[in-house]
Amino acid sequence: MNIGPNQNVDIIIDDGARKKTYRSRVEDMSEERLLIAAPFEKGYVVPIRADSKLWIEYYDTSVKNQGKFQAEVKLERRISTQNLPLLLVSISSEWTKIQVRSYVRVDVLVKGSYSLIIDKKPTKQYPCTIKDISGGGCLFITKELLEKQKIILDIALTNNEVRAEGSIVRVRPMDGMYEYGVSFTDIEERVRQEVIQFVFQRQLEIHRKGVSGKP
Repeated sequence: MNIGPNQNVDIIIDDGARKKTYRSRVEDMSEERLLIAAPFEKGYVVPIRADSKLWIEYYDTSVKNQGKFQAEVKLERRISTQNLPLLLVSISSEWTKIQVRSYVRVDVLVKGSYSLIIDKKPTKQYPCTIKDISGGGCLFITKELLEKQKIILDIALTNNEVRAEGSIVRVRPMDGMYEYGVSFTDIEERVRQEVIQFVFQRQLEIHRKGVSGKP
């Protein structure tokens, strides 16, 4: 599996009362264990009960294995450091590829900007226009010629700007510009829900205009 230090992951915690997903990151690893950043909620470390069920999910962007993978893990111990509380977990199941749901896509024309990720660091931002969007990806145009690579996108929705990391999966030249299809590979679930809500509202607007006949 294509997972290693600095990989962003989701840790799913099921304590019997609720099942919730938190963003984390791999700090170190061995063949059977992962050392991950302890998740936070409202400024506090999320408590994990000894009998809680835990899973780790991550998105593999390699051409051969592209997709989301999940494995069950077991909390071995908590580690306190000066800068970052950590969790040592042992992998207790095989990594399995899970079905990524499809998302409704809607046409838009909103401002955005992107940064290329080179040596795991973002470059300066460049302007772009978002042509369509869904909870799983988007289509944008810019005058710059790009390769199929990882990028960070900032997208201006109705009331705020959201950020997502993605991979360019499709390139098409068009009238002196270039059109890029992007698959979101690292997006907070909170942000994804904002995008889905935006898509839903946009669909309602299009439907109302169609019914009323107004432009």
